[in-house]
Amino acid sequence: MLKSLVFTLLCLSFFANAQDSLQVKLSPKRNYDRLLLYKLEGAKQEYISNAKSENGVFLMTFPVGSSTGMYRLFYDIKNQKYLDVLYNNEAISVTFDPLSPFASVVVENSKENKVYMDYQQSFYEVQAAIDSLQLAYFESDTKSKIAENYQKEVKNINKIQDAFEEESKGFLANHYIRSSRTYFASKIIDTPEEFATVSKEHFFDYIDFSDKELKNSTFFIGKAAEYVFYANTAEDEKVDADLKLAAISELMLEVGDNYEVKQGLLHAMLYAFAGQNRIEMVSYITKEYYLKMPLAYQSKEILTYITDLLKAAIGTIAPEIYWESNGVKKKLSDLENSEIYLVVFWSSSCSHCLNDIPKLYEFTEEFEGVEVIAVALEEEGEKTEFDELILTMPNWIHVYCADKWENEFAYNYNINSTPSYFVLDKDKKIIAKLGDLEDFKAMFSKE
Repeated sequence: MLKSLVFTLLCLSFFANAQDSLQVKLSPKRNYDRLLLYKLEGAKQEYISNAKSENGVFLMTFPVGSSTGMYRLFYDIKNQKYLDVLYNNEAISVTFDPLSPFASVVVENSKENKVYMDYQQSFYEVQAAIDSLQLAYFESDTKSKIAENYQKEVKNINKIQDAFEEESKGFLANHYIRSSRTYFASKIIDTPEEFATVSKEHFFDYIDFSDKELKNSTFFIGKAAEYVFYANTAEDEKVDADLKLAAISELMLEVGDNYEVKQGLLHAMLYAFAGQNRIEMVSYITKEYYLKMPLAYQSKEILTYITDLLKAAIGTIAPEIYWESNGVKKKLSDLENSEIYLVVFWSSSCSHCLNDIPKLYEFTEEFEGVEVIAVALEEEGEKTEFDELILTMPNWIHVYCADKWENEFAYNYNINSTPSYFVLDKDKKIIAKLGDLEDFKAMFSKE
């Protein structure tokens, strides 16, 4: 009896600590030789493990105690190529073509992933048909047949949605399937304007921002990006900004006081707008939403990043630069001889600078009303090279900085590479930031 009990306990212990396997097969295998596994936690990606290719097959195990949720399989991290899978304490085996992972994926043994990926493929195929019919209706003179086919497809997609919601009950995938339900008008819509309005009105109908399972994935971020960056867009820059500001306001109302979700969405949007150099949007989101969250949800790292980004943003007054000339202390804000100022950061140890800066000097000599402030970010011991080089550029203002990247001017202008160009108007307001000599030449060629 005692031996039986011990055996039972050992078995329970073994199964409680068993590691589920993950097998990924690329077909065709192509030239990908390493697979990286990450756990998705909202906007964060936590590295888990990696595996080397064995003839196009990657084998690894989920570590003991791995939490359920969405995991990302990077097979080409440099080009951001990946496939997402759901892990819910079961082995996973998938095969796909790395050139089109979503369209080609075949799930061998994971019930979670089979039902979820079957749903995605079935749903999006019919959704594409509905979207095509709606677009054709706008452009067609014979609308009745299109409208009839549209209604059939809407009934079809609603049946598909209901069937997969029923089939996935009790599955982790059910959370994703229910919140992926999309509103389709029962009758085809007459105009593009009405279609856009209806789509936006019903965009959040089925998304549950309180769902804890969806929080630990990129689901909410993907939906937010779709709404802000695709459902609310315009060619006119001012109109586009107004649409996006309204969209962000609506998104924040939907999220409510769910600060953990709100934090992830705001981080994603701040980085997205920063990447587009839309500093006014970064500033607005920071002031109106990010800084109004409880302090526990504000990241010091993010706030430092934003502060650095806004210090030398287009439209702001350029941070101060000061120097000494013939014993007289001078500063950028006191200059008043030109309509245009160019602040260029360079270094005598930068080969790119040594190629471009002489060409820049020659180019600016052709223009009246352009004054150049050349800030040299130098390592200690490079003063001799600097002194020799500036003799060839006598008509510029030269500022020597001995501590390179740690210099306060480099910090205030957020400089991480040289050369870097800042074009200022007569009031020292930044009107352009350029990283290339040709861009600078092109800008002045248009003047």
